[in-house]
Amino acid sequence: MDWHPQLQNGNGPEGQVKLTLYHLFVFVSTCAFGFSKAWLAHQGYSTEPTTIDWLSGVLLFLAIYWLGIIERHSDHRMPWLFEYNCLSPVLRMLDRYRQARPPRGGNARLE
Repeated sequence: MDWHPQLQNGNGPEGQVKLTLYHLFVFVSTCAFGFSKAWLAHQGYSTEPTTIDWLSGVLLFLAIYWLGIIERHSDHRMPWLFEYNCLSPVLRMLDRYRQARPPRGGNARLE
């Protein structure tokens, strides 16, 4: 029995949030720019955090903005970026691990 059989083919049920490569890109890029800016500011730099602000605020915003427009209005021209659910392989691996694990029992003894 699978934990999430509706995610096995990469299509979640209606209203289910999928972790697509586009959403992963948004999350990772935001974290990377934010953490690098915080680290540089903590190290005492003053120019570099401002440069990172400009890069993330302008270039990254434009990339994410245009990709968002493409996601909403495209005829699925980039399914690898907007449709593939990155959680499906993880959930399949967890299902295999759960099935391969021996059952817990109070009568089992170690030899």
